[in-house]
Amino acid sequence: MKKHILKIGLTLLIMLLPTSMLAVKIVSWNVLDFYGALSTDRIEDFRAVMDELQPDILIVQDIGDAEGVNLFLNDVLNHSKKLYRKAKFTNQDGTQSALFYNKKTIKFNSVEEITTLSRSVWGYKVKIRKGEGKGKLLYLYSVHLAEGTTAAAKNSRDADAELIRDYLNNKHKSGDYFLVCGTFNLAGVADTAFKKLTADANINNGRLYDPLDLPGKWHRKKKVAITHTESTRRIKSGMGASGGLDDRYDNFFISEGIAEDKKFTYKDDSYVAYGNDGKHFKKAVTTPANKVVSQDVAEALYRASDHLPIIIELGEPGGDPPIAPSELTAEALSSATVKLDWKDNSDNEDGFHLYRAGDCLGCHGESHCSGCHGGFPGIPNSPVHEMGGHYHSWAQLQTMNSNVKTYNDSSVSGGVTYKYKVRAFNSAGNSGYSNTATVKTNTASASSKNQEK
Repeated sequence: MKKHILKIGLTLLIMLLPTSMLAVKIVSWNVLDFYGALSTDRIEDFRAVMDELQPDILIVQDIGDAEGVNLFLNDVLNHSKKLYRKAKFTNQDGTQSALFYNKKTIKFNSVEEITTLSRSVWGYKVKIRKGEGKGKLLYLYSVHLAEGTTAAAKNSRDADAELIRDYLNNKHKSGDYFLVCGTFNLAGVADTAFKKLTADANINNGRLYDPLDLPGKWHRKKKVAITHTESTRRIKSGMGASGGLDDRYDNFFISEGIAEDKKFTYKDDSYVAYGNDGKHFKKAVTTPANKVVSQDVAEALYRASDHLPIIIELGEPGGDPPIAPSELTAEALSSATVKLDWKDNSDNEDGFHLYRAGDCLGCHGESHCSGCHGGFPGIPNSPVHEMGGHYHSWAQLQTMNSNVKTYNDSSVSGGVTYKYKVRAFNSAGNSGYSNTATVKTNTASASSKNQEK
């Protein structure tokens, strides 16, 4: 099997989620006891994150009931556009797993419950509709092993890992495409559960591989801080864990079929813990300022769950998307013009896409602008959705050629707050987004400048 070694010394820019337009993007996220009506206060936070991620497949753990599944589907994923569907969900006592998928890129086939000694494992079979891997069958398994450091918890993880490996050995043949993801609560490669899942044995049809091939101990080890997924919070507040980011408890494991395939495989450097810039070891994801997501998204990650989502892409190897631009600033030159500048960090982009969102008070009785009920100035008929008392919507504003690092937006209105972000693109796909820059245009000649880091 080829190895994919995590380069801990990667620059932070490489971790800004470059994404291929043809690859299959899979996200796994422990959503921390998301129960229907009891979790409505976190909907806006999950929206903010999922609007950025836009996966082909989303697998969640710790979703409590059918009401929670429907709420997440309708109010989080499909709040502005009905793009996602859900796999069949069986409502049982205790936290469960659920799968959501983009109906344009994925066709759902079947779901199966695999009984273990603790929480059930849920298996999903899907077919890829388009892009890299078109027509291939992909099996996905969602896991939530026992948490804790007691002997009982470790024994439970060991026993369930053995049951999972036996099931995969019997279910699959050599070359099948499958991955197992979720909250494994592993401390490192010395864990017996890890060995049972990944060891070379007499039957290896179900053998799993860590795409990062990360050695040693992961638990509370600063040298692998960029892989940690728990906890987003440093101080205990309500439900969930505290203590900051110091555990790699959430994982993707892939089959040999995926690892060895020449045309549909793990795409190097696509496996990331979203929102982890490697600078928040034992700290909350929000403090100090996050270097790979905007402060708004970092705060949404903090409030939504004590776990970070993890991302992996499957597709053809080679052909890297560009590195994300950074240091975006927005300056109001007048009431009718905003000047934008950014740093070009890539040498292989074909161009840049610039995006804008606007605020207005038109639905709150104080004033009215075209940002409500039909879009933002200069972007007719753009969709809107309510966020925190104002109306925001991202829409593509402009496409620019390679090496461009500045743009003047002359389609703004006076006295309106705008947000901007930019990303690079080439034939292999899009880079991640830059930071978000916010500016309020003036009715006077004075300019203002504000950069969100």
